[in-house]
Amino acid sequence: MVACDVSDRASVDALVASCRPPLTAVFHLAGVVDDGVTDAMTAERLAAVLAPKADGAWHLHEATKDLGLAAFVLYSSAAGVLGRPGQSNYAAANGFLDALARYRVARGLPAQSLAWGPWTTADARGMAARVAPDRLREGGVLPVGEREGIALLDAALRRPEPVLVPVPLDVRAAAGPDAPPVLADLLPSSAATAAAAPLDVAGRTPGSWRERLAAVAPPEREPLLAELIRVEIAAVLGFTDPSEFPADRAFTELGFDSLSAVQVRNRLSAFIRVRLSPTVVLEHPTLPELTAHVHGALLDAGALPGTAAEASAAFRGRPAE
Repeated sequence: MVACDVSDRASVDALVASCRPPLTAVFHLAGVVDDGVTDAMTAERLAAVLAPKADGAWHLHEATKDLGLAAFVLYSSAAGVLGRPGQSNYAAANGFLDALARYRVARGLPAQSLAWGPWTTADARGMAARVAPDRLREGGVLPVGEREGIALLDAALRRPEPVLVPVPLDVRAAAGPDAPPVLADLLPSSAATAAAAPLDVAGRTPGSWRERLAAVAPPEREPLLAELIRVEIAAVLGFTDPSEFPADRAFTELGFDSLSAVQVRNRLSAFIRVRLSPTVVLEHPTLPELTAHVHGALLDAGALPGTAAEASAAFRGRPAE
């Protein structure tokens, strides 16, 4: 067995040339993660993730495109297809692999990119080992076991498509507020989803907060909205009981980072059906500040009677000018 750095073109060329008998197939399984939101990316963090994935795959393509390979298989990730909060560089690297497979097929070369979900192994090794089990199942994506993965690989290699997504999916769990748009045709209709999952105390279904807030008197809206937001923040931070969430402390004191901030933002945007800034939680780092901002966003969007100026004045305890 010979090893080389696939991000170095000369090393890849030397490796391919040294193969005896000549190379007939390529399986590219490289992967590095350095999770972070887009605003946190640096050139170094991008390079660390893109080099083994994107650069390595391109170098293998260039070095083998004239060899008449029987197969050129790229292990991509569902992160590039479905998107995952905090994996901006990793999603981009895997999106490149999917595009490369299509590029090769369009030129008559064999290629298949498999956008896997997270794998779990008996010895807890692999890239998914660092992720908590409940996080693996976010958005309805289920982990792939070793035997299941081999069966999916065998089935995928028999298919003609250049890009496949071998991901076990819990359709009911996926039909939540964070459901990726690309799954829309696979998920139940909104009516079926509503029937299958009626509103709970927090009103946690897409767009439902508008109706709940509009149904109460204006002075009662911010207290209700604060409670709804507190439930979501508590869920993201792992509180089993939302009432244990200390509403008087800054979010950064409670373990918030850029990834959890984006998760909260995505949930709030879905429940109010108003697009919020990815940094809204960091820019409004306490529950009262975030509540006032979200209330103002609802007013600006015309979802509630009143104006954002009135909401801001009410929050500060003085009449609107």
